[in-house]
Amino acid sequence: MRARLVTAVFLMAVDVLLAPAQEPSALPEGAVRLLGSPCGSHPGRIVDIAFAQQGKLVVSLDDGGGLRIWEVPSLAPRSAVDLKTSGVFLSVNADGTLVAVGQGNGVFLFTIPDGKAAGRFYGPSPDLIAGAFSPSGKRFAALGQVRGLNVWDVSTRTFTVGYDKVFQSSPDSGLLWQGEDRIVAWNDDGMAGVYDAADLNRVLEFSMRTRNIDGCTLSPDGKKLAVATHRQGVRCWDLETGKECEALVPDTELVASGIAWSADGKRLAWTNDNDKLCTRLLADPETVLNTRVLSRGRAVFSPQGDWIATRDAASRLTLFAADTLKRSTAIDGHHGNVSGLQFDAAGEMLWSAAADGVVRSWDLATGASREVVHAGGSIIAFDRAEGGSRILTCTNEGKLAVWDGSTGERLRMGLEQFREPWSATSAQGAGKVFLLEFHGHGEIWDAGLSGPVCSFETPHENSPLHLALSDDGRLLAIGPGPEIDVIDTKTGGKRATVTVGPGQVWSVAVSPDLSLVACSEGNARTYMVELASGDAFRVREHDGFIASFVEFAPGNRLVLASERELLTLSLDTFEDLGPKRPLPGVTTSLAVSPDGRFVATGFSDGTIVTWNLPALPAPAGPAPDAAQIWSSLSGDARAACDAIAACASAGPDVVKALAAGLTDALPVPGTVGALVERFASTDESTREDAEKALREIGLVAEPALQAALKNAAIETRPRLQALLATLQLPPLHDPALVRRSRALRALERCGTDEAKAALRSLASNAPYVRERMDAEAAVKRLEGK
Repeated sequence: MRARLVTAVFLMAVDVLLAPAQEPSALPEGAVRLLGSPCGSHPGRIVDIAFAQQGKLVVSLDDGGGLRIWEVPSLAPRSAVDLKTSGVFLSVNADGTLVAVGQGNGVFLFTIPDGKAAGRFYGPSPDLIAGAFSPSGKRFAALGQVRGLNVWDVSTRTFTVGYDKVFQSSPDSGLLWQGEDRIVAWNDDGMAGVYDAADLNRVLEFSMRTRNIDGCTLSPDGKKLAVATHRQGVRCWDLETGKECEALVPDTELVASGIAWSADGKRLAWTNDNDKLCTRLLADPETVLNTRVLSRGRAVFSPQGDWIATRDAASRLTLFAADTLKRSTAIDGHHGNVSGLQFDAAGEMLWSAAADGVVRSWDLATGASREVVHAGGSIIAFDRAEGGSRILTCTNEGKLAVWDGSTGERLRMGLEQFREPWSATSAQGAGKVFLLEFHGHGEIWDAGLSGPVCSFETPHENSPLHLALSDDGRLLAIGPGPEIDVIDTKTGGKRATVTVGPGQVWSVAVSPDLSLVACSEGNARTYMVELASGDAFRVREHDGFIASFVEFAPGNRLVLASERELLTLSLDTFEDLGPKRPLPGVTTSLAVSPDGRFVATGFSDGTIVTWNLPALPAPAGPAPDAAQIWSSLSGDARAACDAIAACASAGPDVVKALAAGLTDALPVPGTVGALVERFASTDESTREDAEKALREIGLVAEPALQAALKNAAIETRPRLQALLATLQLPPLHDPALVRRSRALRALERCGTDEAKAALRSLASNAPYVRERMDAEAAVKRLEGK
């Protein structure tokens, strides 16, 4: 998801929202089922962790200002505080009764375990990046990027001394108390300094002769500084002389961050570049344990050294036994943000993929799950082909693979690897995945991975794009900036570019009947693009709701999810169906069941919540007039959508009028015959000119092309078939064809027995292949309700 903005100005008194503790199994209001354990879950990315009350509690802070207090080792929640600005660091005092929370604009205090506000430290405190209580808890020191090192008296909350001439600090700098009298500060450029806590006079300053410092910790006696380096292991420095004294971890270990030294001096803990938590027994350097946590976050020992706390990639606090690295709580489900969701046709099973590289299946009746595939990398897109017997995955490394959905065995890898995959999407049931590289190169692959179905270049290099494939895999909608590009996935050709609004497009969805594209943009507006006409119109604009995900739902509904709220919109009235539902975390994926009963939301903490979808209200108002409906279908896209919605209460006369309007083909322009002859010419230039002209005429030329196909030469037949397939895709060039497309949608909206009969007849007898296909699909949707 998107980075949060740090608020620059804050009131002197902290403004917090206190939330009562909830059981991990508690469902959000309006939810049907919670899938996966939420133990230790945070709304945002965890930035700091500390133990309290002799290791009986653990406190965690996320970058969105979420402060949580948990019981050890169950991680049962004790209290929660939601601050109004981003969290930077936290520190717990010696007796474990007070936690100091650093934000970009100050340090605020809360009591443990109830999380009540207990004041703040006053004085110079801009741009704080690190802070800690002294061992006695009587003083507090903080390091800022601008104002250097500062110390406060905890009992009075007053500023006592400051020192601006500390080496230049960066967001990765830190400080540690060396006993009660000295403070050690460091930055990631490899500079370290020791300062007298009373007056902040510099006692010692030295260079660790390396950059990219990933964390520091003091030995229990306070005499040594252990330094985690990005590529040189863990090195140790004598704080009396400023000299390097030993290497605690060789540079063959890829230490990433979070170095910690246990209070008894027996163990070191860190996380590495392979997303593993590691421990080393210092008395026996060969004794190294590790476990996969998908994290490079800070590791922290409990006071007794029996537990290690860190965060995983799912924005979730995790606890491990220090001697075995066994997880304290069994977490069912994913260990990374959920990147994709798909229901089965019956709405009884749900498939999910996540940053932990796993595809799981869930029984929605019981909540039970199983691991289907382990892709070995963070999954950014997946699809179920052949009813789930084949799983297609794409990882953040650009690797495509197809898997046996029953055994989890990898059947095939893609022939190529994308250098920098930027975005990906899939078409449920179509067995296709679209990938877009950072440099604007796009490809469609099918489930066989024999090669790309098509590839093309977009002009939107290095831009954040949002993608949606139609359910049949034939159309791709790309949201670059304020526009929507509609792409033919067989040829890679652009069908249309539609300007939808002034803001950046945030989400895109194609309706199951290929008639509409929904999208939201950064100015809290939701737009609809009618594919037949290529027209866009605004359907929602209020209350700051920016949809990160948009999905069409059966029953003429649209589901929208922002980072923190879920909303259902009527496609008849474009009004909200009930109030927005607060979501329990940062939304990372959204899916709607094919039967329209459920919606599933995936979150950054690896959990999934299913919800009941609100139904459309019964049609109200008088039955529409048949002549008025037919006339409205030739108007602009918004007026046509209103007319189609009115058909929900239409009578038999409307059905007859709509069916009659679709019976006969439109007149074929007189030039088509000559163009068809030129299309079969042996001269390439002549053929190309004819093809261009026929494409401009569009679907009206289809009957003549179908007739020509019956007697076409062998070399001409493939070109004719390709042209016919292209003409069947929107947008349609003739206003009369646009009205016919809308009339088919109106018949489906009628939904009566007479409408079904008319659609069945059109599925066999409509003059255009596209209309026959649309009518047949409409009948299937109506019969499936």
